[in-house]
Amino acid sequence: MLNPTKGERPPTLGFEDGEVRIFTGCNKGTGPATLGGPAKFPRVAFGSIVYTQKSCPGNSGQIERAMLEVLNEDSQFNFDDGSLHAFSEATDYDLQFLPADPSDDLIPTDS
Repeated sequence: MLNPTKGERPPTLGFEDGEVRIFTGCNKGTGPATLGGPAKFPRVAFGSIVYTQKSCPGNSGQIERAMLEVLNEDSQFNFDDGSLHAFSEATDYDLQFLPADPSDDLIPTDS
């Protein structure tokens, strides 16, 4: 299981107006996203996501690779106990995104 270490910001996904905003724990980006399917098991299709490309060593790099692999596959998303799960059979990654505090800056503006 990969988790951000103390002092690292967790990865985030934000959907708004047909676009996804991501923070991988190291890099950030945006791109088109289409939500469809039933509410409990939505399908998400991502277009080309453009993101910064800083070097991400260690744990943050591993988390970023897992997140980007899931986003680049035909992944299944579902909501369970208030969190969003993303699973890709191709990569066997299962990512969990917890609800954010509305006052949090989901996509960091620094770096």
